[in-house]
Amino acid sequence: MAITDIISRQYDIAQGEAENIEELPKFKTYAMCNLRGGIGKTTLSFNLSYLTDD
Repeated sequence: MAITDIISRQYDIAQGEAENIEELPKFKTYAMCNLRGGIGKTTLSFNLSYLTDD
């Protein structure tokens, strides 16, 4: 998925016009980084691990 697709999808979500994605891609490894606290890094990590658990 190209960065332009991601930005376009984020815009559609913000406008309330996004359609559901039937099949989300799943990966064995994810990377995330943010230096701020309280933005949901732990929650996101937990949810990704739950969704990708086979």
